[in-house]
Amino acid sequence: MNLELRSSLLKMLKADITARQELGIPVNPDKRAALLEMDRIHTAQVKIWFLEHGWLTTDLVGEDGAEAFFILVQHADQDRAFQNAALEKLELAVKTRTAKPEFLAFLTDRLRIAKGLPQVYGTQMRVVNDKLEPFEIEDVELLDTRRSSLGLESFEVYLEQF
Repeated sequence: MNLELRSSLLKMLKADITARQELGIPVNPDKRAALLEMDRIHTAQVKIWFLEHGWLTTDLVGEDGAEAFFILVQHADQDRAFQNAALEKLELAVKTRTAKPEFLAFLTDRLRIAKGLPQVYGTQMRVVNDKLEPFEIEDVELLDTRRSSLGLESFEVYLEQF
């Protein structure tokens, strides 16, 4: 395990979480600008690690480090090409059971929404009239079947968390 890399990921994740918690609803424009700059810096570093190691697995950075890596990739919205490349590696990692299937659901949905497509797993929310609601979902009647195939809880249980 690469403890130095793990430590760096956890430090970045802590800053990421703090910045997102401080955004508020409605979003504070100054905090949003600071968040975007932090995301840009984090993405640049995460891309370097991705190029060196591919998808960062639990074996390399521990379970918490792998989750931190996933979240940072998820928040790299300013670089969709990187997110798409990461999704390809993530798909392989899920097939070889070296990454959590739930990561695949979240990143897939995020990238579909960015392309103007409905999400597949119902993982992504947006703020509408100061309330969270899911982005459009494809084939809602099959949603829980798709979620279950990746080991996710039902959509109803997921919504209760919000």
